[in-house]
Amino acid sequence: MINKVQKSQIVRINTNKFLFNHFGACRYIFNQLKAMSKFQYKYPCYGNSTNFNPINNFSCNNFTKLLKDNITWLKDTPAVSLQRIGKNFATAMNNMIRIRKSAKPEDLAENPDYGFPKWKSRYNPIQTMYFTNQVVKIDYEHKMIKLSKLGWFKTVNLRKIKGKINGITLKLKNNKYYIVINYKNSPVESLPKTGETVGIDLGIKDAMVLSDGFKSGKIQDLESDKKIARLNKKLAVRTKNHKINTNNSGKTKTKLSRIYETKKNRLMDKIHKITAQIVKKYDKIFVGDLNHGFQAKNKHLAKDTHDSHQYEIKRQLKYKSDWYGKKFEVVDEKYTSKTCSVCGNQFDELKLSNELDLY
Repeated sequence: MINKVQKSQIVRINTNKFLFNHFGACRYIFNQLKAMSKFQYKYPCYGNSTNFNPINNFSCNNFTKLLKDNITWLKDTPAVSLQRIGKNFATAMNNMIRIRKSAKPEDLAENPDYGFPKWKSRYNPIQTMYFTNQVVKIDYEHKMIKLSKLGWFKTVNLRKIKGKINGITLKLKNNKYYIVINYKNSPVESLPKTGETVGIDLGIKDAMVLSDGFKSGKIQDLESDKKIARLNKKLAVRTKNHKINTNNSGKTKTKLSRIYETKKNRLMDKIHKITAQIVKKYDKIFVGDLNHGFQAKNKHLAKDTHDSHQYEIKRQLKYKSDWYGKKFEVVDEKYTSKTCSVCGNQFDELKLSNELDLY
């Protein structure tokens, strides 16, 4: 059986600095929309006499068109990307109204800009620019992609796309450029049935404990954690003396963001490999529904809870089970950790320091 699923592919591209100007145009449009909306919010009588409505997508697009007609360098940026900025800003303003309605009066008095979207800065480590499906051509032989108004881009890890492209986003992350390609109706063949069933207990001592006895251990990257701790100490000192070490603090932030990216990639690789093996081996997968928020509030367990990646594990198991024709279900966690899967014996108390092999 072949299933039609929606996928995305992140492709790194080699490009010149000219592309940064297009990101700058998107930032400029967003900041101008915010400046206009804040002016109207401060002077409501002036806002009523204009046609600009910050919570209306159509009004934001008209204001964007007005800026583009009067500023020459904005015309080089694709119109679809600038229009998307207007839509995103209108969504942000609607969210701001909802947040301010539910805010406490003391919060609004202390911070007049409470809930407003933040200014877009060129120093943000992650920036995005949206396209629709404006791919002119994809050359798989030479691994190149052509976008309208931007030309050809040499890619690093392009794979063949099987499906219909419905969205493209350009991403700038840690001075590296990426193209995120979203496509639908991608054929995925179901995996053969094995007749096996497994129950998975998500925990802190071990990220996953399977009912057949397999323990994954902690999914962590100690090497990156040591580097992050060391660089955070350096950054604290250099930020404190920012008048003397301005350049050094910027260099440290860049190194820190790259190590965070490396750590994330390593952890995601481990989780993908483990979840793929589980989906291949078992037809029915049952996972306990843990209260992540309650564990995160405990100061002694907060870091270990975040490092256990429980939400990400469940997310990957769910979509991979849907792709490959397997059954995935989240069950009530009551007594799931205290009941032996072999003899049915139930423990009254189970501590983190308990070294008993329950399986």
